Amino acid sequence: MSAMGETEFQGQGWFVRWVDLPGRKPARVFLHGMGCLGGAIFGGVAGHPRLRGHRSIIVDLMMRDQPDAFAAALDAALPG
Repeated sequence: MSAMGETEFQGQGWFVRWVDLPGRKPARVFLHGMGCLGGAIFGGVAGHPRLRGHRSIIVDLMMRDQPDAFAAALDAALPG
């Protein structure tokens, strides 16, 4: 059974979230770029029969639960 975890940073509403798929073989960590959730991109890959038995950790990038605040913070961080 998979487990979803999260860690909040600095009490500001910023989170890193992940899905942890169990397995006895060495873990494979899946990271993605901006634009969507890791499970949507890597769910089919991590669950592929050829990877059976490996622990798979699908990590989402740091995000905020308030999308408007995230967009404003991203815009403020971009040059010019």
